Amino acid sequence: MPQRKVWWLVVVAFAIAFVLVAVIVSLSHPCRQRLNRFAAALDEIWRDPNLIAQIKTPNDYRRLLEERVREPLTCPDTGTPYQFFPAAGIVLADPQPHGFRKGYLAIEWRHTPDGERFRFTFWSPSTTGATVSLSSQPVPSFFQAFFDFLRKLTAMFSPQAPQVPMDCPSRLKNVGLSLIQYVQDYDECFPPMKVTAETQAVLKPYIRSMDMFFCPITKQPYQPNPHLHLKRLIDIPQPSDTPSFYDAVLHPDGMRGVAYADGHAKFALSQWQALQQRYRLPLPP
Repeated sequence: MPQRKVWWLVVVAFAIAFVLVAVIVSLSHPCRQRLNRFAAALDEIWRDPNLIAQIKTPNDYRRLLEERVREPLTCPDTGTPYQFFPAAGIVLADPQPHGFRKGYLAIEWRHTPDGERFRFTFWSPSTTGATVSLSSQPVPSFFQAFFDFLRKLTAMFSPQAPQVPMDCPSRLKNVGLSLIQYVQDYDECFPPMKVTAETQAVLKPYIRSMDMFFCPITKQPYQPNPHLHLKRLIDIPQPSDTPSFYDAVLHPDGMRGVAYADGHAKFALSQWQALQQRYRLPLPP
């Protein structure tokens, strides 16, 4: 009996030592340390309105991050470039798993009442339906499945932060509907739309608050489409495909809100470049 007890103590001590070593190795991993530095830099960028205003394209993200951290956006362990997974709320992620957990190291974005927050996290693309550009997908290990379960369990009992996808489009929709009301009142003619402040002034009577003209994430004003300036509605062939207002600055996940001339609003990611080229949508300097 004593011998069996000793064996159990040895097993428990070995397990504790194994976990401690795994934690130390994980904390000291160069990829994790680099992503932590990028997360801190993102926090700084999104606390500075002047820096936020510079983010118009994904390349602006790359430039600002590399300038502040002075490191390339690649994994120091494998040399593989970090990838974006905006639909999963992941700003940057290593496309290759690391460590015994076979977990993907990433930076997660959360919208909170105090602003945008970024933090290092372990991420499993399979749990969000995201795809990773790897030649072969790793089989999830017991540890990965266990930690995924713990994260889901924690999320169930944690207070939920406001969901970003409903904030920006709802404001854009309000702005788009105010534009439609103006057009109906002025013989189906669009207002001045070349100067943002002027457009806001003429639409002010049709909207409940001037805050609606500003993105709640970037705090920047929505940009009117100048090619609708004083045009008649009958001259717009496809209002449902024609942008009326849009985000001047990218969201942390690379998305951009767009309102359309028929009043609906949605996010644009890969579609933005085509929209910008087709309608020659300018971005502020």
